[in-house]
Amino acid sequence: MRIIDYYNIVVSILTVGIALFFLGKKVVRQKGGYPEQAAADCRPARLFMQKEKDRLSALGLVCFFLVFALGCFLRFYHLTTLPDGLNQDEASIGYEAFSLAFYGVDRYGNPFPVYPITWGSGGGSPLLIYLTALSFKLFGVSIFVLRGTVAFFGCLTLPLFYLLVKEAKSSLSGLQSSPTGLPSSPTGLQ
Repeated sequence: MRIIDYYNIVVSILTVGIALFFLGKKVVRQKGGYPEQAAADCRPARLFMQKEKDRLSALGLVCFFLVFALGCFLRFYHLTTLPDGLNQDEASIGYEAFSLAFYGVDRYGNPFPVYPITWGSGGGSPLLIYLTALSFKLFGVSIFVLRGTVAFFGCLTLPLFYLLVKEAKSSLSGLQSSPTGLPSSPTGLQ
């Protein structure tokens, strides 16, 4: 196995582990595993805290949808013309997806490979290649479909990243980091 194969396995295990950790944390919290605050025992304080929480929740939801709409707009704005033409990675992934969608083999003649070799000795994301192949089958082959697949799933990462940070920190932290944290990370840019 190559180094990138080990990297992909480690990152996949860590991602699943983090997701399971936060899911378990949420289940424990819903079952009442954490002690409530002392002020929650007092009825007026509990009502005030609930109203404040509802107000912040509604404001956070509006802000989240604005951030989500802006993120989706920026991902799809001039999708086929910015940048002009395809870079070698896009072209390579597009060709792999085209070959798999319409002929069932990759560029080397391997039928539905687990880990396609895309450009030189490097491998492309198998999930991206197969999702793009499915998109080519459904919508035809075009630059918009090639880049649109990545843009669509990039839009889906915004709420996932927001929920992950919200579970780890707070709603405000999720809103603050969702538009900046993910797009500036190497994973978010790929």
